[in-house]
Amino acid sequence: MAIRTDLACIEQLIGVDNGECSPDTTSKSGLYISKLPGINLINAADANTDYLNGFKMLEGMIETVIEEEVDNLAVTFKDWFITRNVIEAETVGIYRDENDGDDFLPVASGDRGIEVCLHAGNPYKAVRLRKVYAWTNTTGDRTITILDGDTTTNKTISLVAGEEVSLDLEYLAIHNRVRVGWDTVDIAVNDSRINSRGCRSCRKTSYSGSASKYARVSGYKGANEGQGETYGLRLEFNIECNWQKAVCQIFGRNPQFARLVWYACGIRFCEEVKMSSRFNDMITLRSGDYEEQREVWQEKYNALAKTLGFSMSNAIKSAAGECVFCNSPKIVTGRP
Repeated sequence: MAIRTDLACIEQLIGVDNGECSPDTTSKSGLYISKLPGINLINAADANTDYLNGFKMLEGMIETVIEEEVDNLAVTFKDWFITRNVIEAETVGIYRDENDGDDFLPVASGDRGIEVCLHAGNPYKAVRLRKVYAWTNTTGDRTITILDGDTTTNKTISLVAGEEVSLDLEYLAIHNRVRVGWDTVDIAVNDSRINSRGCRSCRKTSYSGSASKYARVSGYKGANEGQGETYGLRLEFNIECNWQKAVCQIFGRNPQFARLVWYACGIRFCEEVKMSSRFNDMITLRSGDYEEQREVWQEKYNALAKTLGFSMSNAIKSAAGECVFCNSPKIVTGRP
């Protein structure tokens, strides 16, 4: 089951079945859709909609419900607290000119660029890459690569020899460490440097000055971080508060949240039975009984949502600081 990348910390929160009627699926919470009343997975493989069998349809339902519940809690999060999005905006990298001596580096192969690494202790913040600037003696299109964990994103920048050019990135990084660079195999790049406030290593626990209050910034060359050079690039970025990441981390490890999602899956299944026929091969109750079952799940959901609402304040206090300021609390009463 592929949860949206920014919600990966609660992937596999709920499973379809524990192997009794289908291939074993992982459930971090120990809760399975197959344990909800009124669902029979024996014939699930025969339930097909658009060439998806019943197991795949249920996985998709779980994925949708998790995303909805996280979004719902994120809204509640903002109701309880005054929040900020952008808490810092920075541009790093300075060019050398002819007055500094040799202002262009010789052509050399290898991935080089700028690395931004969030400091430890910023679990609710994220890096948004805004714009990259480049200065070379080359004209033509080249590839700028964003490396965000295991995810690689390529964008094309149009170079003009002897002039600074720019490329809008507008990329919200999922991981705490993100790189923006290029292969300079056929480009003579400006001998640009990390400005004097920049630090040299993501591994340092202490340093003097930083291009960012919340992140360490350095050049990199291949696997080597902490470089003083930025290889013809300047980078504009923001440090932002990431609300889905905060809610995910606070509640993704809370067993009550997993049960809330389980109840929501029961509600969604009953709604699907009422509104469509795609789950017909998996139902064990009469059609009218699912409305009663939905009311049961709704009552359980509302009661637990209220409990989570009362306990939310203490959990959110761990995210306090530049992102969060206290507001008059509003009690969660249930899912509409």
